[in-house]
Amino acid sequence: MLNEVVFALHTTLCMQILQNIIAMIRLKMNKILALAFSMIFVLGTGCTPGSLNIPRMSAAENLQHETIALVMQNRDKDRTGAYCSGVWISRTMILTAGHCAEPEKLHDQILMGRLLGRSEKQLHDLRLKETLGRHLQFLVYDDVGNKSRILQGHIKLRHADVTSYTHSHDLALLTVTDKQIPAHPFAHVSRAYIHNGDHLSVVGHPSGYWWTYSVAVVSHTRFMRGPFRHAFKVLHVNGHVWFGNSGGGAFDSAGNLVGISSYIDRGPGLAFFVHRDVIWSFLVLNHVVRDDGRRP
Repeated sequence: MLNEVVFALHTTLCMQILQNIIAMIRLKMNKILALAFSMIFVLGTGCTPGSLNIPRMSAAENLQHETIALVMQNRDKDRTGAYCSGVWISRTMILTAGHCAEPEKLHDQILMGRLLGRSEKQLHDLRLKETLGRHLQFLVYDDVGNKSRILQGHIKLRHADVTSYTHSHDLALLTVTDKQIPAHPFAHVSRAYIHNGDHLSVVGHPSGYWWTYSVAVVSHTRFMRGPFRHAFKVLHVNGHVWFGNSGGGAFDSAGNLVGISSYIDRGPGLAFFVHRDVIWSFLVLNHVVRDDGRRP
Protein backbone atom coordinates (compact mmCIF):
# COMPACT_ATOMS: atom_id res chain seq x y z
CA MET A 1 0.00 0.00 0.00
CA LEU A 2 2.83 2.38 0.94
CA ASN A 3 4.61 1.65 -2.34
CA GLU A 4 1.47 2.50 -4.29
CA VAL A 5 1.15 5.84 -2.48
CA VAL A 6 4.81 6.69 -3.16
CA PHE A 7 4.41 5.76 -6.85
CA ALA A 8 1.32 7.98 -7.15
CA LEU A 9 3.10 10.93 -5.52
CA HIS A 10 6.14 10.43 -7.78
CA THR A 11 3.96 10.33 -10.90
CA THR A 12 2.14 13.50 -9.81
CA LEU A 13 5.46 15.26 -9.24
CA CYS A 14 6.76 14.17 -12.63
CA MET A 15 3.65 15.45 -14.38
CA GLN A 16 3.89 18.82 -12.62
CA ILE A 17 7.54 19.26 -13.58
CA LEU A 18 6.80 18.24 -17.18
CA GLN A 19 3.94 20.74 -17.44
CA ASN A 20 6.22 23.51 -16.18
CA ILE A 21 8.87 22.65 -18.81
CA ILE A 22 6.25 22.63 -21.58
CA ALA A 23 5.00 26.03 -20.39
CA MET A 24 8.55 27.40 -20.54
CA ILE A 25 9.04 26.14 -24.08
CA ARG A 26 5.69 27.58 -25.20
CA LEU A 27 6.78 30.96 -23.81
CA LYS A 28 9.78 30.70 -26.19
CA MET A 29 12.23 30.39 -23.36
CA ASN A 30 15.91 30.11 -24.22
CA LYS A 31 16.40 26.70 -25.88
CA ILE A 32 19.59 25.94 -23.95
CA LEU A 33 17.88 26.70 -20.65
CA ALA A 34 14.88 24.56 -21.64
CA LEU A 35 17.26 21.70 -22.52
CA ALA A 36 18.96 22.06 -19.15
CA PHE A 37 15.61 21.82 -17.38
CA SER A 38 14.81 18.72 -19.44
CA MET A 39 18.06 17.06 -18.33
CA ILE A 40 17.26 17.90 -14.72
CA PHE A 41 13.79 16.48 -15.29
CA VAL A 42 15.14 13.10 -16.39
CA LEU A 43 18.36 12.77 -14.40
CA GLY A 44 17.57 14.75 -11.29
CA THR A 45 14.08 13.44 -10.59
CA GLY A 46 14.21 10.01 -12.19
CA CYS A 47 11.11 10.88 -14.16
CA THR A 48 10.90 9.05 -17.48
CA PRO A 49 8.07 8.36 -19.94
CA GLY A 50 7.74 4.98 -18.26
CA SER A 51 7.27 6.55 -14.84
CA LEU A 52 4.55 8.77 -16.31
CA ASN A 53 2.81 5.70 -17.70
CA ILE A 54 2.41 7.35 -21.12
CA PRO A 55 1.51 4.68 -23.70
CA ARG A 56 3.07 4.84 -27.14
CA MET A 57 0.88 4.68 -30.22
CA SER A 58 1.01 1.48 -32.21
CA ALA A 59 1.66 1.61 -35.96
CA ALA A 60 -2.05 1.10 -36.60
CA GLU A 61 -3.02 3.91 -34.21
CA ASN A 62 -0.56 6.26 -35.88
CA LEU A 63 -2.19 5.57 -39.26
CA GLN A 64 -5.60 6.20 -37.69
CA HIS A 65 -4.37 9.60 -36.52
CA GLU A 66 -3.20 10.35 -40.09
CA THR A 67 -6.78 9.72 -41.28
CA ILE A 68 -9.74 12.11 -41.09
CA ALA A 69 -13.47 11.53 -41.50
CA LEU A 70 -15.50 13.61 -43.94
CA VAL A 71 -18.90 13.94 -42.30
CA MET A 72 -22.44 15.04 -43.00
CA GLN A 73 -25.52 15.49 -40.85
CA ASN A 74 -28.79 13.63 -41.25
CA ARG A 75 -31.94 15.47 -42.32
CA ASP A 76 -32.94 16.25 -38.73
CA LYS A 77 -29.39 17.50 -38.06
CA ASP A 78 -29.31 15.64 -34.77
CA ARG A 79 -26.61 13.13 -35.77
CA THR A 80 -23.34 13.26 -37.66
CA GLY A 81 -21.90 10.36 -39.65
CA ALA A 82 -18.87 9.64 -41.84
CA TYR A 83 -19.41 9.21 -45.58
CA CYS A 84 -15.77 9.32 -46.73
CA SER A 85 -12.21 9.33 -45.46
CA GLY A 86 -9.10 11.41 -46.12
CA VAL A 87 -5.38 11.48 -45.32
CA TRP A 88 -3.30 14.31 -43.86
CA ILE A 89 -0.40 15.06 -46.21
CA SER A 90 0.78 18.28 -44.53
CA ARG A 91 -0.16 20.40 -41.54
CA THR A 92 -3.01 22.10 -43.41
CA MET A 93 -3.82 19.83 -46.38
CA ILE A 94 -5.86 16.65 -46.75
CA LEU A 95 -5.86 14.23 -49.70
CA THR A 96 -9.06 12.38 -50.50
CA ALA A 97 -10.93 10.79 -53.42
CA GLY A 98 -12.32 13.17 -56.02
CA HIS A 99 -15.83 11.77 -55.79
CA CYS A 100 -15.82 12.49 -52.04
CA ALA A 101 -15.46 16.20 -52.80
CA GLU A 102 -18.28 16.31 -55.37
CA PRO A 103 -21.78 17.49 -54.38
CA GLU A 104 -24.53 14.87 -54.36
CA LYS A 105 -26.49 16.70 -57.06
CA LEU A 106 -23.59 16.53 -59.53
CA HIS A 107 -24.34 12.97 -60.65
CA ASP A 108 -27.85 13.95 -61.75
CA GLN A 109 -26.54 17.10 -63.41
CA ILE A 110 -24.05 15.06 -65.46
CA LEU A 111 -26.75 12.59 -66.51
CA MET A 112 -29.01 15.45 -67.60
CA GLY A 113 -26.11 17.05 -69.46
CA ARG A 114 -25.50 13.84 -71.42
CA LEU A 115 -29.19 13.61 -72.30
CA LEU A 116 -29.05 17.17 -73.58
CA GLY A 117 -25.99 16.36 -75.70
CA ARG A 118 -23.44 18.39 -73.74
CA SER A 119 -19.82 17.89 -74.81
CA GLU A 120 -17.22 16.26 -72.55
CA LYS A 121 -15.53 19.65 -72.12
CA GLN A 122 -18.81 21.19 -70.98
CA LEU A 123 -19.32 18.35 -68.48
CA HIS A 124 -15.72 18.73 -67.27
CA ASP A 125 -16.27 22.47 -66.72
CA LEU A 126 -19.49 21.70 -64.84
CA ARG A 127 -17.66 19.31 -62.51
CA LEU A 128 -15.01 21.92 -61.74
CA LYS A 129 -17.59 24.66 -61.19
CA GLU A 130 -19.67 22.58 -58.78
CA THR A 131 -16.76 21.00 -56.86
CA LEU A 132 -13.91 23.50 -56.53
CA GLY A 133 -14.35 25.79 -53.54
CA ARG A 134 -16.89 23.55 -51.80
CA HIS A 135 -16.92 23.79 -48.01
CA LEU A 136 -16.63 20.36 -46.36
CA GLN A 137 -16.81 19.30 -42.73
CA PHE A 138 -14.54 16.75 -41.10
CA LEU A 139 -13.45 15.23 -37.80
CA VAL A 140 -10.09 13.98 -36.58
CA TYR A 141 -9.46 10.85 -34.56
CA ASP A 142 -9.26 12.61 -31.20
CA ASP A 143 -12.68 14.21 -31.83
CA VAL A 144 -14.37 10.81 -31.81
CA GLY A 145 -12.19 8.21 -30.08
CA ASN A 146 -14.22 5.07 -29.39
CA LYS A 147 -17.67 6.64 -29.79
CA SER A 148 -20.05 4.65 -32.00
CA ARG A 149 -22.09 7.70 -32.99
CA ILE A 150 -21.96 11.47 -32.69
CA LEU A 151 -24.95 13.50 -31.53
CA GLN A 152 -25.35 17.05 -32.83
CA GLY A 153 -24.06 19.67 -30.41
CA HIS A 154 -21.73 17.22 -28.65
CA ILE A 155 -18.78 17.93 -30.91
CA LYS A 156 -17.29 20.78 -32.91
CA LEU A 157 -17.00 20.08 -36.61
CA ARG A 158 -13.88 21.16 -38.48
CA HIS A 159 -13.86 22.80 -41.91
CA ALA A 160 -11.91 22.60 -45.17
CA ASP A 161 -12.31 23.84 -48.74
CA VAL A 162 -11.77 21.90 -51.97
CA THR A 163 -8.75 23.60 -53.55
CA SER A 164 -7.85 21.08 -56.28
CA TYR A 165 -9.80 18.30 -57.93
CA THR A 166 -9.58 15.83 -60.80
CA HIS A 167 -12.49 13.62 -61.76
CA SER A 168 -10.47 11.68 -64.32
CA HIS A 169 -8.07 10.37 -61.63
CA ASP A 170 -10.49 10.58 -58.68
CA LEU A 171 -8.38 12.78 -56.39
CA ALA A 172 -9.00 15.99 -54.48
CA LEU A 173 -7.04 18.28 -52.17
CA LEU A 174 -8.67 19.96 -49.21
CA THR A 175 -7.21 22.96 -47.38
CA VAL A 176 -8.21 23.41 -43.76
CA THR A 177 -9.82 26.80 -43.10
CA ASP A 178 -10.00 26.64 -39.30
CA LYS A 179 -7.53 28.92 -37.50
CA GLN A 180 -6.74 26.26 -34.91
CA ILE A 181 -5.56 23.00 -36.45
CA PRO A 182 -5.05 20.01 -34.12
CA ALA A 183 -1.57 18.51 -33.92
CA HIS A 184 -1.41 15.40 -36.10
CA PRO A 185 1.01 13.13 -37.96
CA PHE A 186 0.82 13.16 -41.75
CA ALA A 187 1.43 10.58 -44.42
CA HIS A 188 4.53 10.24 -46.57
CA VAL A 189 4.05 8.94 -50.11
CA SER A 190 5.95 5.69 -50.60
CA ARG A 191 8.93 5.59 -52.96
CA ALA A 192 9.34 1.82 -52.75
CA TYR A 193 8.39 -0.60 -55.53
CA ILE A 194 4.96 -2.12 -54.95
CA HIS A 195 4.91 -5.91 -55.39
CA ASN A 196 1.94 -8.18 -55.89
CA GLY A 197 1.38 -9.92 -52.57
CA ASP A 198 2.60 -6.99 -50.45
CA HIS A 199 0.65 -6.60 -47.21
CA LEU A 200 -1.07 -3.26 -46.70
CA SER A 201 -2.77 -1.44 -43.84
CA VAL A 202 -6.09 0.19 -44.73
CA VAL A 203 -7.85 2.82 -42.61
CA GLY A 204 -11.30 4.27 -43.24
CA HIS A 205 -14.90 4.38 -42.09
CA PRO A 206 -16.68 1.44 -43.79
CA SER A 207 -20.45 1.73 -43.36
CA GLY A 208 -19.80 4.68 -41.05
CA TYR A 209 -17.80 2.73 -38.45
CA TRP A 210 -15.23 5.28 -37.32
CA TRP A 211 -11.53 4.70 -37.97
CA THR A 212 -11.64 1.02 -38.88
CA TYR A 213 -8.22 -0.57 -39.35
CA SER A 214 -7.85 -3.63 -41.56
CA VAL A 215 -5.16 -5.61 -43.36
CA ALA A 216 -5.19 -6.10 -47.13
CA VAL A 217 -3.00 -7.57 -49.87
CA VAL A 218 -1.94 -6.14 -53.24
CA SER A 219 -3.53 -8.37 -55.88
CA HIS A 220 -2.21 -6.54 -58.92
CA THR A 221 -1.32 -3.15 -60.41
CA ARG A 222 -3.70 -2.40 -63.27
CA PHE A 223 -4.74 0.26 -65.76
CA MET A 224 -8.54 0.43 -65.46
CA ARG A 225 -11.34 2.81 -66.27
CA GLY A 226 -13.71 1.68 -63.55
CA PRO A 227 -16.66 4.10 -63.21
CA PHE A 228 -14.64 6.90 -64.87
CA ARG A 229 -14.27 7.95 -68.50
CA HIS A 230 -10.55 7.23 -68.83
CA ALA A 231 -8.27 4.43 -67.62
CA PHE A 232 -5.61 5.23 -65.04
CA LYS A 233 -3.19 3.32 -62.83
CA VAL A 234 -4.80 1.63 -59.83
CA LEU A 235 -3.90 -0.87 -57.14
CA HIS A 236 -6.21 -3.87 -57.10
CA VAL A 237 -6.46 -4.70 -53.39
CA ASN A 238 -7.92 -7.77 -51.70
CA GLY A 239 -9.22 -6.80 -48.26
CA HIS A 240 -12.11 -5.53 -46.16
CA VAL A 241 -12.86 -2.33 -48.10
CA TRP A 242 -16.37 -0.95 -48.35
CA PHE A 243 -18.42 2.25 -48.74
CA GLY A 244 -16.96 4.78 -46.33
CA ASN A 245 -13.38 3.74 -47.07
CA SER A 246 -13.38 6.04 -50.11
CA GLY A 247 -10.67 8.68 -49.81
CA GLY A 248 -8.82 6.75 -47.11
CA GLY A 249 -5.32 5.43 -47.50
CA ALA A 250 -3.58 2.13 -48.06
CA PHE A 251 -0.16 2.04 -46.39
CA ASP A 252 2.84 -0.23 -46.88
CA SER A 253 4.79 -2.04 -44.15
CA ALA A 254 6.82 1.13 -43.50
CA GLY A 255 3.63 3.14 -42.93
CA ASN A 256 3.95 5.09 -46.19
CA LEU A 257 1.02 5.89 -48.46
CA VAL A 258 0.66 3.70 -51.58
CA GLY A 259 -2.96 4.33 -52.57
CA ILE A 260 -6.20 6.24 -52.01
CA SER A 261 -9.42 4.21 -51.92
CA SER A 262 -11.41 4.94 -55.07
CA TYR A 263 -14.06 2.35 -55.93
CA ILE A 264 -15.16 -1.24 -55.45
CA ASP A 265 -16.49 -3.71 -58.01
CA ARG A 266 -18.92 -6.56 -57.66
CA GLY A 267 -17.61 -9.57 -55.85
CA PRO A 268 -15.27 -10.15 -52.90
CA GLY A 269 -11.77 -8.69 -52.93
CA LEU A 270 -12.45 -6.25 -55.77
CA ALA A 271 -11.32 -2.94 -54.28
CA PHE A 272 -9.34 -0.40 -56.28
CA PHE A 273 -7.07 2.37 -55.00
CA VAL A 274 -5.59 5.29 -56.93
CA HIS A 275 -1.97 4.22 -57.40
CA ARG A 276 0.93 5.94 -55.64
CA ASP A 277 2.35 7.11 -58.99
CA VAL A 278 -0.88 8.95 -59.83
CA ILE A 279 -0.97 10.47 -56.34
CA TRP A 280 2.61 11.65 -56.66
CA SER A 281 1.95 13.32 -60.04
CA PHE A 282 -1.17 15.02 -58.64
CA LEU A 283 0.72 16.43 -55.64
CA VAL A 284 3.63 17.64 -57.79
CA LEU A 285 1.21 19.29 -60.23
CA ASN A 286 -0.38 21.16 -57.31
CA HIS A 287 3.00 22.14 -55.79
CA VAL A 288 2.16 20.47 -52.48
CA VAL A 289 4.98 20.71 -49.95
CA ARG A 290 5.24 20.16 -46.20
CA ASP A 291 6.23 22.82 -43.69
CA ASP A 292 9.89 21.83 -44.11
CA GLY A 293 9.69 22.53 -47.86
CA ARG A 294 9.88 18.85 -48.86
CA ARG A 295 7.41 16.80 -50.88
CA PRO A 296 5.00 14.57 -48.89
